[in-house]
Amino acid sequence: MSTNPRMLKGVFVVTVIAIVLAVIVLLFSDTIRTFLGLRSVPFPGDPAQFDPVAAYPKVVKIAGSMGKLNTIEAKYVQPNGTLNLNAEYRPSVRYSFVREYLGKDKVSGPVGTGRPSGKFENVTVVMEKPAVYSRQRGGGCQGENRTQHLSRYMWRRATRSSSSGKLADPPKCSFADLWKKAIARGLPTNAVAIIRYSRRGYEFHIQGRRERLHFRHDCSLSRSRR
Repeated sequence: MSTNPRMLKGVFVVTVIAIVLAVIVLLFSDTIRTFLGLRSVPFPGDPAQFDPVAAYPKVVKIAGSMGKLNTIEAKYVQPNGTLNLNAEYRPSVRYSFVREYLGKDKVSGPVGTGRPSGKFENVTVVMEKPAVYSRQRGGGCQGENRTQHLSRYMWRRATRSSSSGKLADPPKCSFADLWKKAIARGLPTNAVAIIRYSRRGYEFHIQGRRERLHFRHDCSLSRSRR
């Protein structure tokens, strides 16, 4: 009994497709990611309606023990206080923390050697739509820089630092409340805002508009600059 060449070709194509799909599934599997050394952490919220302030307690744990907040920068916040990380205009949230360096290599090299130095560690946790980036690094020595992908919408980077930076208290104001105050001052409801939180409070502005609002830590409006 002869085998039909077309049938064999069809079986081969189906087998290849099945193998490719299996590899894709395995790469996104938490077990395989952990085996490959990629720490897998559930995303702290809904990527389509991500609330940076509500997610803050979980993000602190992701940043690591003893981490103290430096800044939060959110692009682009909708009037309901959330971000749709799936949007084509690429919203993102960047949390910046600082903590005492916990690595094994405590030795710092002198200036000019390029050896990582400093008794502090800057930890950045970023929420954004998954993408592939191509980066080129120039010559010379770089400080220690470790990037860890935690989920498809989240990554974490740690870098040695000689300074602890200017630390801030955890945010108390929801971005939705800040938006309400901004709308009351005449800002458009069909826009998205860039909100930056630091020890100085909240900076609120919409790209393309001159007015910038500053809110205190208690959410009250401090000043408006045009």
